[in-house]
Amino acid sequence: FIISAGNSGPGHQTVGSPSVSRLSISVGATASKQMVQRQYQIPGPVGGEDDFILYFSSRGPTGAGGFKPNITAPGTELST
Repeated sequence: FIISAGNSGPGHQTVGSPSVSRLSISVGATASKQMVQRQYQIPGPVGGEDDFILYFSSRGPTGAGGFKPNITAPGTELST
């Protein structure tokens, strides 16, 4: 299963169930500086990074010390 890491960030161990399942792939939310500047009309984070984890995206490690989220993907301004 591919499951969102959740929106309980930015603290440590905020990734929760069911995303912490050993057999799931947990996905964190990212954005580019340009996207944040355009969408929220605020400066992006300082530094040379192009993409970064969004402030609301849950983070690991899990309560048991596991590595989650496993991957990250764009998490804002999405359209299907």
